[in-house]
Amino acid sequence: PSLAALNPSLARMSDMAGCNGEPQKPTKAVSAYWLFSNAAREEVTKELKEQNGGKASFGDIAKTIKMRWEALGEVERKAFEDRAAVDRERSAAGMKALLESSDVAGTLRRKYEDLLPKKPASVYDLFCQAPAVRERAERSLASGGHPLENKHVVSKLAEFWKAASAEEKATFEGQHKQAVAEHARLHKEWMTTPEFAEIEKAQEAQDERRRARAAAETLGEAEGSKGAARARPSRETPKREAGKSVGKPDDTPQAAPAAKRARTSKPEVPPGPLLDARALEEARKIGLETVFRNLASRPEVLAAGKSGDDILVALQKSGGLVNPAKRALLGL
Repeated sequence: PSLAALNPSLARMSDMAGCNGEPQKPTKAVSAYWLFSNAAREEVTKELKEQNGGKASFGDIAKTIKMRWEALGEVERKAFEDRAAVDRERSAAGMKALLESSDVAGTLRRKYEDLLPKKPASVYDLFCQAPAVRERAERSLASGGHPLENKHVVSKLAEFWKAASAEEKATFEGQHKQAVAEHARLHKEWMTTPEFAEIEKAQEAQDERRRARAAAETLGEAEGSKGAARARPSRETPKREAGKSVGKPDDTPQAAPAAKRARTSKPEVPPGPLLDARALEEARKIGLETVFRNLASRPEVLAAGKSGDDILVALQKSGGLVNPAKRALLGL
């Protein structure tokens, strides 16, 4: 029998995917034992009731089903395992469709990953990758009787870097500057491609939908608060309200004293973020000044206290895309 025949409710739940025009979160894949249990439960329950005067406890049913599963032949068990494998594929395909529909921009970035300019290696990484430096580290370890394991090589390279002269480091700093300039050139070319435009369009559409949902939720909360306020009965007694109607002085609280108002007033918000001048200059050199200013001014990035260097590195990793860089900075 098919999966739908074994469990019609599961089939209906699976059919819910896409009933509103959008992929829904797929139901969790079921196990082979779950399928067998669902198929055998009715028969087991009937047999137990016949043996126990119409009674069949949940524990006895579960115990009997487990015993029958353990005694099941290899061929019979494989039939259920094959159905479970099909259901796992169904669940995985549904989850893939859900991810692709909910994060179109991310899907496109993965699709065009090979076209994105690769982040240039740091000065330290260039130093460690230099064949001559690595060979020197390995010789030093071998002469000291240490194994040439990666962790020991890495540790020795760190020692060499720490002891390297400014002249030796300058060689790798020059290589790094060249790599950064080349990356900036490639990134500018990338920003003119149709693939980049496709990603940006998809990201903007996602951001717009997110803003629309947030606005709708805020409006719903506001409407709910207004409705609750209108439904709340007045705390004024009839006598007190009558007193107000004939001109008696009411008990309306007077304005708080100036000193008290000063204590409760909110501090002024600064007009904008203070940008790291050095990081900003570095961003300008590699053609990322505009996106650097954009990302550095985001409220969530300001609240996270990220440094200018952190922001610049995130932008370089994302190929100059602001939203992916923001997600990387905030660990989203």
